[in-house]
Amino acid sequence: MNNIDVDININSTQSRNPDPDVCIYPRLSDQDAPYSVVEGGTGEEKEGGKEGLRSAIFIPRSCKFGQDGKTVVILVPGTGAYGGETYAQNFGKLLAASSFADPVWLNVPGRMCGDAARNAEYAANSNFIAALRSDGGDSAYVPTTSIYSALDEAVQPQSGPRASGLMKDARNVGVTNCQLMGTPSFWKPAGWGFYSHDGVLLSPVAWALTEDAIKNGGPGRLDRIDMATVSWRQNAPGLSLLDVSRTRTVSVSCLKNILTYTPKAPAEPALPQYVHATAKKNAAFAGKNASAEEGDTGETLTLRAKL
Repeated sequence: MNNIDVDININSTQSRNPDPDVCIYPRLSDQDAPYSVVEGGTGEEKEGGKEGLRSAIFIPRSCKFGQDGKTVVILVPGTGAYGGETYAQNFGKLLAASSFADPVWLNVPGRMCGDAARNAEYAANSNFIAALRSDGGDSAYVPTTSIYSALDEAVQPQSGPRASGLMKDARNVGVTNCQLMGTPSFWKPAGWGFYSHDGVLLSPVAWALTEDAIKNGGPGRLDRIDMATVSWRQNAPGLSLLDVSRTRTVSVSCLKNILTYTPKAPAEPALPQYVHATAKKNAAFAGKNASAEEGDTGETLTLRAKL
């Protein structure tokens, strides 16, 4: 798999990882939301026998932690999958074989099928969707490249101004939105073929934009890509037919894992208390009382990014 470890469990939720140079647990800033998951991941006995945040990070042995000039890229899986089974045969392989990046990924216990607010604790700078879109939450906090397919069979809507994958740029940090099978800048399909939910991981345009963003330190730009060549490829260069076949089965595996996951919640869990506390702090800072918008239940309040 081109520098991806094949003799160890790439889907392990109990990895032994080195201590970070800067301690960020339980918080780096007084604005950080509290964790409900222990840190763990040092090879020591986990607190209370639970898997920890650090132990969910899989770091291939080839990773040099940026010492060789490569950028470390964190790959976060979707619902129903571990990072290893999602990325090892596509973006993980391509990044590991590149001269500019090293991949690491998250293997969140439960394959991301649990409470979304709890899952978000495993990803830095993550936002909980239920409270995301208020107070500029639908705009990027850092330079962002969002790539999504109009033909996504799992997440809809994915077209027009309300597309799930669409990011706004109210903070002027730099955002590129690329809708596969309809990139507006070119009035032609972005990539040859039809890209489904997992097919985005095979797209030559998705890979070209990813490479462009990492190399240039900002959002990927289509005008820096040779679209005349890239858009007529069927798959990202460097992927074999076996890689393509394995990637195409990811969604099926995810669906099975979602259907068989237990326990299933009969209703959406209440948002964590820090959501409400943050909303009140934001309102006080703005000099007004916190209140839910018309039609809100009180649960849909602002959730700041965990920075």
